[in-house]
Amino acid sequence: MTTKKAPITGPDIVEIGRALYGDTWKSCLSRALGVALKTIQRWERDENKPDDTMIAILQHVVERRTIEIERATTHLMRFTDRPMRYDRDEIKASRLFGDAA
Repeated sequence: MTTKKAPITGPDIVEIGRALYGDTWKSCLSRALGVALKTIQRWERDENKPDDTMIAILQHVVERRTIEIERATTHLMRFTDRPMRYDRDEIKASRLFGDAA
């Protein structure tokens, strides 16, 4: 028996979008998902919710951005002796978008 996950909410969309793209998250996320900006705004206001397929696409976008950031971090480390301010294992063990700094 599988348990149904809680539905994603507007605040969830905002948190994920900001974590992925910063202040320009709405337009960037709409492009990444291939949906209209108005769709993102409706999700943000809880007027509508992304369906299961869109949630799967969003998960893929998060995974892809995580890989891009890891690559950028590795690239940057070639130019500095300064250690990163976070522990990757700690981040993996923490909430996906919690305070990891």
